[in-house]
Amino acid sequence: MVTWEIKYTENIVNRETTYYYLKGNMVYELTSPAGDVYRMQSYSQQIDPGLTIDDLETLGD
Repeated sequence: MVTWEIKYTENIVNRETTYYYLKGNMVYELTSPAGDVYRMQSYSQQIDPGLTIDDLETLGD
């Protein structure tokens, strides 16, 4: 098993977008140490090519 030190940085984008989520699908949120909550809108396999959408539920563990 590979252990990665993952650091997230805030990226502010100036746009007005409405996101729709399909009922019954999982929504993933990241919570900062300050308590700010961010909703994930995508994920990348650049660091871990084996990452799948099913892995996101335990990504922070």
